[in-house]
Amino acid sequence: TDILIHIVVACSIFFLVRRLTEGRNAIAWLSATVFTMHPIITFAVHGNAERNDSLAAMFLMLSLLTYLRHLSSATNKKYFLFASVFLYIAAFCSKEIAVILPLIVFFHLITFSDEVSIRGRIFQAVKKAAPYFITTFLLIVWRAYVLKRFVGGYTEVITIPSEILILSYFNYLLNPTAFLRDISDSKVGYVFPV
Repeated sequence: TDILIHIVVACSIFFLVRRLTEGRNAIAWLSATVFTMHPIITFAVHGNAERNDSLAAMFLMLSLLTYLRHLSSATNKKYFLFASVFLYIAAFCSKEIAVILPLIVFFHLITFSDEVSIRGRIFQAVKKAAPYFITTFLLIVWRAYVLKRFVGGYTEVITIPSEILILSYFNYLLNPTAFLRDISDSKVGYVFPV
């Protein structure tokens, strides 16, 4: 699966660069090849501990491609925007470094805008990138709510059996205010604290 994810990322880079260079296949091929064989990138491919980097890159690239498709599409614009935001959420959930996507979209819109004035470019970029900024805000608030802090949150060691942890996570996701009764495992007697 690591190799398949790496192939999807490399293909996404090829299509993204080809789109940004207006169809220059040689530049797109060279970019994808350098990415594919670069030693820093290949380190993440053969180690399960680094899979989150590859997943975040894959979802981030697919989100960018889908957003560019949204910009150029005459029909189904909302579908492509929804798909792009969904892929961005998947990238953020893979690794928080995906939070850079709204800025990438914002600066892409400013750079390639048809507006003459800089004020018009910035206004249009803020307007078109708003779904990503709103999604980012909601994701950061959700992360802070779950982890009880904005920064960090991975230093505590969890020693709960995995099947209970999964049930507890879904309980917390579906019932964050403890309005309903907590899910518990009668064998272990563990109840997820809310």
